[in-house]
Amino acid sequence: MGVHNCFRIYESQNQKGKCRFILADYYISIDSDPFDRIDSMIVPELILAVDVHYDNNHAVVAGVIFNKWDDGIASSSHVSTVDQVSDYIPGRFYKRELPCIIQLLKEHNLSPEYILIDGYVYLDGNASPGLGSHLYDALQHKVKVIGVAKKPFIGITRKYEVYRGASKKPLYVTCAGIQLANAKTLVTSMHGDHRIPTLLKMVDQLSRNELLGSDQHNLLNNKNNR
Repeated sequence: MGVHNCFRIYESQNQKGKCRFILADYYISIDSDPFDRIDSMIVPELILAVDVHYDNNHAVVAGVIFNKWDDGIASSSHVSTVDQVSDYIPGRFYKRELPCIIQLLKEHNLSPEYILIDGYVYLDGNASPGLGSHLYDALQHKVKVIGVAKKPFIGITRKYEVYRGASKKPLYVTCAGIQLANAKTLVTSMHGDHRIPTLLKMVDQLSRNELLGSDQHNLLNNKNNR
């Protein structure tokens, strides 16, 4: 019996021919015939969905982690507060939101394989950089970024539309580090019977609720300090 701990693809050979399988980031005991159990040894993907909500110059950024695209429950959730955010500048939204997402990643030591944002990676689908493109650059192209937007941006075409459930209103999917067709398939496969996937709705509510709680806490403090 052997024990392995590895991120990389591990190739081995048995009498049935070459088999390739992935060893997860935990210890796995390899018995005399591991090839019958390859499916149980696939490394789960680490996916992070993020959302940010603002109150003047104050923001709350939330993130939920999950491992499979059809997961309906997050494996963990994370929240960061940002006390001073940039003013909103039309056409330069990323200057306001990007620092919030970076702070969340740093504060909670998050290293996902994918990040899902509420918005666009490319405003026109493939050339004009949006929030997601700037995030992809900031992370040195090491993390795949998928944008899921609820409203069409000027110039976006039907090529980027994704319909979920029985909704007749599309979502608009753009991406970096992954082919568009694959990104659309992943978003379509996400948990939930409605237009907005379950975990995207969850991270939106988490951010909203945390911001509301923070505002109420600040209001109480202000009253007590009078």
